[in-house]
Amino acid sequence: MQDRAHYLLGLVKRSVKPYVANPKTRAVMVTGSLAEGLCDEYSDCDVMFYYDKLPTEAELARSRQHNRGAELVEILGNPTEGAVGETLCIDGVECQFAHATIAQ
Repeated sequence: MQDRAHYLLGLVKRSVKPYVANPKTRAVMVTGSLAEGLCDEYSDCDVMFYYDKLPTEAELARSRQHNRGAELVEILGNPTEGAVGETLCIDGVECQFAHATIAQ
């Protein structure tokens, strides 16, 4: 499904921009079926963000607010343990954004 992969990759590129704008962000990586070239019409977007120090909840909230059409579904994890995850619905697509320290 080349068209679906192209669409999802475009969605990811657009939706990570507010997170990448945070100077704490060190790396971003697409994972899952999109990265493996195996996505279909049911695929979601899985993205890993790496930091020396995790962004605050307020910084993550600002990034979400800058994502046009993004709805927060849930937040998982504990920032004090070095990782937290967000599930967002962006333009009808579930996007799972995992945020972790490089040390984690």
